[in-house]
Amino acid sequence: MNFISKKNLVLAGIVWGISLAIFVPAYMFILKKQVSDLENIDKSIAGLVSDINDAKTISSEDMIDRYRAQLEETKAQFNGFVVPSKDNIQTLASIEIDKMSHEIGLEAFHIDPWSSSEVVTFSECKYVFGQPMQVTFKATFNEFARFLNMLERYKTVIFIDNFSITRSTNDEEKHQVRMDLAVLVEKESTTAKLSG
Repeated sequence: MNFISKKNLVLAGIVWGISLAIFVPAYMFILKKQVSDLENIDKSIAGLVSDINDAKTISSEDMIDRYRAQLEETKAQFNGFVVPSKDNIQTLASIEIDKMSHEIGLEAFHIDPWSSSEVVTFSECKYVFGQPMQVTFKATFNEFARFLNMLERYKTVIFIDNFSITRSTNDEEKHQVRMDLAVLVEKESTTAKLSG
């Protein structure tokens, strides 16, 4: 080896030594900290992703709870709107409507909740049908109007299909009234569909 080669080798060693002396502390104080910061950022991102997934789960559970509450509210409104089943028609007829007639003072009041075996089907109605019933009584015009008003305001929907008034023959104030009603009744499968 000649002198220039040794000199170049020594020079290269010195440059390499100085570079090593500069890069080792730079790595220790700058790059290592950045690697550590990068690891912390990765952990933070993983934590945030976990938090987001938890929030989504909580949010979806919250939404499910809200939908359940809305469903319960809808079922409560639906149950107030219709008679829950055909079995409850007798209760509505014998207690509620009869109570209205006594409150007004209708005479010779009679209600037949099974006046027809055929139910009234409404087009495009999947969840309800109409149960016919017939009501007969004697009333003045004002009593008849009050009875109509009470039926109209009743919580369960009661349709008056038709009515007829036969004038009294003895100049009495009260006339014979016959009314054909249809009460909304829930179809049996409705509750299962609303619950599902």
